Amino acid sequence: MLQVTDLAFRYRKQMVLKDVCLESKRGQILGILGPNGVGKSTLLKCMLHILKPTGGSVTIGQEDVRHMSPLKRAKLLAYVPQAYPSKFPMTVFDAVLVGRRPYLSWRPSHEDITKVTEVLRLMDLEPLASRDFDCLSGGQKQKVMLARAFVQEASYLLLDEPTSNLDVKHQLEVMELLQETVSQDGVGVVVAMHDLNMAQRFSDEVLVMNGGGVFARGKPCDVLNWKNIGAVFGVEVEQMKGNNGSRCWYPVRPFQKADRG
Repeated sequence: MLQVTDLAFRYRKQMVLKDVCLESKRGQILGILGPNGVGKSTLLKCMLHILKPTGGSVTIGQEDVRHMSPLKRAKLLAYVPQAYPSKFPMTVFDAVLVGRRPYLSWRPSHEDITKVTEVLRLMDLEPLASRDFDCLSGGQKQKVMLARAFVQEASYLLLDEPTSNLDVKHQLEVMELLQETVSQDGVGVVVAMHDLNMAQRFSDEVLVMNGGGVFARGKPCDVLNWKNIGAVFGVEVEQMKGNNGSRCWYPVRPFQKADRG
């Protein structure tokens, strides 16, 4: 289990995260929700030890992530950031192959090449394999970075807004692929996202952040209600039910100061 206990992070004099606790189990998707600037990206970076927390701990099993070697962390935690390097001078195939770094010797093995080829096919990226990464669209780059995380074969995937640059079709394809990977390979996924309906549909549990801390957590059907959504996001919402019993949230209007009391 990936466990975060009383995590805190301070940037200069500003407290960004305070007393954040969560658990991510293998074989489940945990959705991290909250408005812009609430600390979702900072939380993921602290979990990866890209940023050093000012308090609390992040453990996998009984081992603190801080005390792991970079190689061991890479075998346990794969990360897809929200932004990518402006220049990444390599082909799509090589960019995905970078994800195999924890397993590479001095040259890629047959297994490494096979794994990259398989993931490129699953994500419909084969036609782009020889293209320069820098020449891709934003959505294509995002899919390549996701493919790189998949070939890493880590125990947990930490994803920061992985569908933000994708159209609706590709958003669904990526989330369904994540769900399939979780089900078949027993991977744990922690995904920061904005889309409440995507979170409701694909997350096993959700954690809603506000003010740098945890506002609510639990099953999507229990946590994502009009009261919590209004309190955290500052909008009035209505719920629509489909013929199959599915629920979707629609924003109606932003709250005014009078609405907030």
